[in-house]
Amino acid sequence: MKTTILTIDPCDNRYGTVGDWIFAENGDLLVTTTRCGNKDTELLVAVHELVEAYLCRRDGIDEEVVSAWDIAHPDAEEPAEVEGSPYFNHHACAIEVEKVICKYLNIDWEEHQQRVADIANEVDKCVAIQQPNSPSDSEKAS
Repeated sequence: MKTTILTIDPCDNRYGTVGDWIFAENGDLLVTTTRCGNKDTELLVAVHELVEAYLCRRDGIDEEVVSAWDIAHPDAEEPAEVEGSPYFNHHACAIEVEKVICKYLNIDWEEHQQRVADIANEVDKCVAIQQPNSPSDSEKAS
């Protein structure tokens, strides 16, 4: 298995996510993290995705299941943490690994989380532009 980790622009995400992973038919893994101008945050997101992907694969949870769950919960701050998530424990383990590395790098967890939230907002704007049939913010407010 070959693993590739790419840092991508916010508008290049498949859907409203900051980190993503997908296995190719040959078993190769592609992990993406969204460019945010902070290499530490990009690394932390990539490691999170790598751990989550490996654990899901080990337990027979396909990427399609994870992506479908995420897409079906667009209003959740973190779809993986919604009750019934098929990869709840896998995500929770990845968070713990992310926190350990964050601590090692002397990065405040809340500051890191804020950077992730900020870039998530940028990704969400791109996703909304790419899906012109989705309701605009003004339509959602009415």
